[in-house]
This record gives sequence, C-alpha cells and structure tokens, in this order.
Amino acid sequence: MGITGRRLLFVGYGGGHMRMLTPVARALQRRGAEVTLLPLNVAITDARASRLPFVTLADLIAGWPDADRIVALGASVAPVSAHPAISDQDTHVYHGLGLAELAEELGEAAARAHFAAEGRRAFHPVRGLSRLLDQLAPDLVIATSAPRAESAALAAARAGGRRALCVSDHFLVYEMDYVRRAGHGDLITVLSGPVAAALRDAGRPAREIRVTGNPAFDGLVDPAHAAAAQRLRENAGWERRRVVLWPQQLPSTLVRDKPLLPSARIVPGLQAALDADPDLRLLLRPHPSAPGESWPRTDARVLRLPDTPIETLIHAADVVVQQSSTVGLQAALCGKPVITIANRGIPPLAEYGLAWDIDAPDGLPAALATVAAPALARLDVPPVGGAAERVADVAAELL
Repeated sequence: MGITGRRLLFVGYGGGHMRMLTPVARALQRRGAEVTLLPLNVAITDARASRLPFVTLADLIAGWPDADRIVALGASVAPVSAHPAISDQDTHVYHGLGLAELAEELGEAAARAHFAAEGRRAFHPVRGLSRLLDQLAPDLVIATSAPRAESAALAAARAGGRRALCVSDHFLVYEMDYVRRAGHGDLITVLSGPVAAALRDAGRPAREIRVTGNPAFDGLVDPAHAAAAQRLRENAGWERRRVVLWPQQLPSTLVRDKPLLPSARIVPGLQAALDADPDLRLLLRPHPSAPGESWPRTDARVLRLPDTPIETLIHAADVVVQQSSTVGLQAALCGKPVITIANRGIPPLAEYGLAWDIDAPDGLPAALATVAAPALARLDVPPVGGAAERVADVAAELL
C-alpha cells in the first residue's frame, strides 16, 4: 500500500527521545504519511516546537467514561510538576493510567505500595495504551526504547495486530533486558554496528535489527549551528580561549542504581580548572527540568546558556565535561574531546575510546590539560546527518 495516507503515531517520553522522533516524523510526512506525535512528560516542549500534529494523554482520555477516576488516581500519587511546560492534568493522567492498570492486577492498596517502592518504574500500562491505539487507529506505531509508556505502546501494538517500530538512541545498556526480546517492535533501529552485534548476542533475531544511527544527531551537521557557535565565541570574546561545555544533569538520575553527583560536587573541580588555566572558559547548560540551577557565583569566565541549542554549544566548545548523558556521544561524533566523571560505563563512552573517565571532580584540572580527541573507528556508526531518512526507510518496510 505504500506510505501515502498511512497513519503513523510517534510515542516518546522526554525531550531527548522526542528530538529523535520528530526528524523521522518529518521525513515520513514528506513522503505522504499522516503523522501524529504523542509526547509524554517534557517531550511536550519539543512536540510544540516541531509544529507537527500532536495529541496529549489528557486530550485522548477526555471522553472516556472512567476518565475522572484515572485522573483522581494519578492526582493522588503524582508529584507536582517542576517543569513549566508540563500540565498537572497530563501528569495526573500519566500516573493514573499506570496506577489504574496496577490496581487491576494487584488491587489498589498493593498497587499503591508497589508504586511507593518503585515509582514510575512500576508502570507498564499496556491495556491503557491499547485503548489509546484503538482510539487513534494508527497503521504503524513508532516508539523509542524507553521502558514504560513507550514499551507499553509497542506491546499494545503487538497485542492489537498493529505494526510497530522501536527506535533506540545509543548503547542500549539500560534497555537490553527487554529490547533483546523478539517482537519488541517488529523492527528495531540501533546506533551502530557494535550495538547491533551486542543486541544479536543478547538474543534479538538479526532479521529484526537495522543500523541507522540516531536521528536526534542529524542536526550536528547543520552548518547553522557551526555558524552560531562561531558568533557565540566572538560575542563573548573567546575566539582564542579554550572553551569547556558542562551540561548539568539532575542528581536524581540513577546510574546503575547510584545517583549522579550533585552540581555542588562538580563545581569546585571546574573552578579549580579555571583557576589553573587562565585561557579556560566555561559554557554551562542547565538541565531543562531544573533551569534554576546555575553557577554559584558571578564569574566572567562562565556563560550560563539554558536556551541555546545543544548542537550550537557542542560546536562552540573545545572539550565537553559530563557525567552520563547523550551530549558526550554527540560531542565525540563531532570530534570533540570528552571527559566523564565517575561514569561507570553508563554509557560506555570510555570503553569505545570516545571519552576519558575520571574518578572524581578533583581530577578535572589534570584531565582538561591532557585529554585527547576521541577515536571513532570502534563505534562504526553510519555517517551523521542521514539517520532520519534511514529510519524512515525502515518504517516504510513495515507499511
């Protein structure tokens, strides 16, 4: 039947994953598909910015006879949203769908206890997502490799006889336990050859794996970002300075069940590096979910840029310092030296020769003085810039 007129639903939780899906949605829209985004959590910001059609969970359940109960259940356990783009209503619906399904399986008291112990990790609302898919009737569901609503959407598609595509972002370290199973999406796209090999070794049939790269990284080759980066450095008077990018992360993020270091632990190491090298300057990128966090004192050597695209900041930097995020991989793909702090192989940048991992922030002055460029050969990633079209080709296989 081809792609023209086919209905495609894209499900993504969080800004990073939605930025992976929107280039694919645009590519398939250009080919004639009818695309709809279903953004979850802070993904709503990127969905709005994309100007692609989207619906929210709150929109979709508004006409359900049990909508009030779902919202009330969610409101009883959901935290207050810390992000201005996320409405309380959508937060309540997300939690309500998960808790309602748990209550059906365990009883309400046990479901609440399970949520209290596990948080959102307890949610896998396949029946709720099945109702949404029946309502939207997509010909193809495209979801990321995240473990809760996206995984439930893929399972719901399979249960309902719909085709589904799982789009993964990088090394599948967290996700391997479930993405290795045959049928977690009819097909799955992966970053690179070694990731495909690891997935095959874990048990996923080779016929279900496609190597495409990450569509969220396509923007790295946009010359507009390189030009904006040059202007940024010129406007700051940093043309002859050595610029470090530090993308802050939330300390609540877990790496192998251990929280990341809080910013207050990393700042002294960066300050020591700035003090040791008079040519060093710092670009600070606050986390989108904690935009109020900043450098603790006024410092002319530091620019705090919460709204500048990460691609521009990567091009503006000479080296990137991080704990555990996708930014390090993006920087390495641009040939930038990367230093990770207590990374513990999540993601395995140092293991692939893409970064230098240090044990603690007090090692930053020495590391910044000696860090080398990444070695990209082992990653064996397809050329950056064409991943969205490659994933669109994979989607076309399923239609």
